[in-house]
Amino acid sequence: MPHQKESSVIDFLILFFTVFYKYFMVDTQSSLTLLYFAVLALIALMCLVKIYGRISRNEMPGLAGFPAAFVPAAFFVLASTVLSKDANFALPLLIAMAFAFDDIKALAKNFGLASGICLLGHLILFWLGVLQSPNLIRYTEDGIATRNSLGFTHPNNGFVFFMPVFLCAYLLIEEKRRKLLFYAFSAAAIAYIYLMTRTRTGFMIVLAVAALTLISEEKLSRMKVLLVGARFLYFILGGMSLFIALQFGPDVNSAVTKLFTGRPFIWYHYIELGIPLLGSGEPPAMPKEFILPQYGMSVDNYYIYILISFGWVFFVLQGVFYYLAARQFEKSGKVKFIVAMAAFLAYGISEELTIIPSINFSLIYMFIFYINPEYFSRDGGSSSLSLRKVRTQNGG
Repeated sequence: MPHQKESSVIDFLILFFTVFYKYFMVDTQSSLTLLYFAVLALIALMCLVKIYGRISRNEMPGLAGFPAAFVPAAFFVLASTVLSKDANFALPLLIAMAFAFDDIKALAKNFGLASGICLLGHLILFWLGVLQSPNLIRYTEDGIATRNSLGFTHPNNGFVFFMPVFLCAYLLIEEKRRKLLFYAFSAAAIAYIYLMTRTRTGFMIVLAVAALTLISEEKLSRMKVLLVGARFLYFILGGMSLFIALQFGPDVNSAVTKLFTGRPFIWYHYIELGIPLLGSGEPPAMPKEFILPQYGMSVDNYYIYILISFGWVFFVLQGVFYYLAARQFEKSGKVKFIVAMAAFLAYGISEELTIIPSINFSLIYMFIFYINPEYFSRDGGSSSLSLRKVRTQNGG
């Protein structure tokens, strides 16, 4: 049908420009505010066109037909967006509304394809010398190791931008021969990124996720202790971040601080400035005496960033959202989604970039739960049951 072809094109373009938005900001490395805004406006417009089209064809309900749980989620997003003046909270909710009644694989397929195209395009520009690489050095027992940034602003970004490609492929690939190709490609990509960037955190996290991909979804679903831990992973890693910061952060020369490349020292001094009940949406200004040239002042921790920028209330609320999403994934037998979400949460202990929907697509899935809980049923989001309910709600 014509509208189905148009919809598939819009689906891909929405997610392509969502991914492209972050690459565009990183690769231009300059303030192009109007162009950044234009990309966001284009994404929002395409989402609204898709939503309007689906409602008019009785393929999804209007706002009045959304579950009651959507209200607190929308309020959380609205308040976060107003405080931060940033699209990182509003964008995943809007995309979730656009995709909540699609086939369950459509989002992962298009997001993974868009991420792969953007990553390959970025690397080609790097290999051609168009994108410069601000390399860093690391002192090791064997001497000095050069950390290549692969054209990104920091060597750590290599694995961050690889994660969506890797995890979307993991969610989609089922057939044995394709799995072998997936493992071969992943092994080569992981080895290349690590040898170039020497990023230990990303390397260990991707290897841990790769190990989990070797276990079937059926076997993972029987590992109840692991699944319960995944529900609380946001709070576990948040608590771990606070403990490391308070216990080891005061000593810039402690072994743990050095292991995390000086980050606990930065976390500690941000925490010392105070964690508000409700924040302003931005980290407080760091006193100059605590800004060391070798470490800078970047927070580089998802949990500490949320705490010092948005405060305890938003930190707890977001943790509750993650908990409920993980529980829904488990109930629906979609344990692979728990693995994907856990991977981004684990990476969050050393990267605040996991707050960005251009990278962390699990944020979109998290909000879908509050729009269409049946999306995670065995039949997928566009099941006949879902559509019958939609038509009834819309009076069709």
